[in-house]
Amino acid sequence: MSKQIFYSYAGSPNVWRVAVYLHEKGLKPETRVIDLIQKEQKNSEYLAINSRGQVPAYQEGDVVIAESLAIMMYLEHKHKETPLIPTNDQDYATFLTRYFQFPAKLDQVGILGPVLFGKKTRADLEDKIQALLKETKEWDSALEGREYLAHTFSIADIAILPTITSYVETLGLEISQFPNLQAWYKRMWLRPAVKETPSHALRHKEIPHERVLEGVRL
Repeated sequence: MSKQIFYSYAGSPNVWRVAVYLHEKGLKPETRVIDLIQKEQKNSEYLAINSRGQVPAYQEGDVVIAESLAIMMYLEHKHKETPLIPTNDQDYATFLTRYFQFPAKLDQVGILGPVLFGKKTRADLEDKIQALLKETKEWDSALEGREYLAHTFSIADIAILPTITSYVETLGLEISQFPNLQAWYKRMWLRPAVKETPSHALRHKEIPHERVLEGVRL
C-alpha cells in the first residue's frame, strides 16, 4: 500500500472535518503538521504538494488531494468498508443534495474569518448575520424527522459539523431556536470521532473576538 500522509493544522475547521472522517473510518495515515502561524504553508516544499498553500491536503503515493470535501470523497472511493455514503437511491440523492449545498449555500454565509481575523463586529455584519440565520433555518428544516442529513450518518454530516460548531461554540449561536439542528448537534457530539479529535473551536476561543451571534434570533 502507498504511503499516506495527512497534512494538518489544529486550528483549521477544514482539517478537523477530515480528522473526524479518518477516525470514523479507522484510517491512520502519517500526520504532518503545517504550522500556519509560522507560514509553513508557503514553504516551497509544501507548495509542491498544494500550490494554493492551504490545509488540509492528503497524499497517497503520487496522488495528492486537496480540499476537505474532495479528500473525504476520494477516501470513500478507496475504502468502501463501513460506507459513509448512502447506498439506496433516495438517500443517495438526498446526500448529494446536502453535500453540494454545503459549499454552495451554508459555507457562503460563513462569518468566522471576518470575526476572528478581520475583527468585524455585529454592527459590521448585520446583513450577513440575518442571511446566516436564514440559511441555518434551511438546514434545520432539512433535518425534520431525520437523525442525520441523509437519514443515516454520512460525510454530509461531517461536512457541516465544523461550520455549525463555529456558530455555536465560537460565535455564540443560540442553537435552541433550531430544534432539529440542536438535536443533530448533540447527536454528533456523542460520536467518539467527534469527541476524540481536537476541534478547531477550542483553539479559536483563545483568539479575542466578539461573539456576534450571541442573543441574536431569526
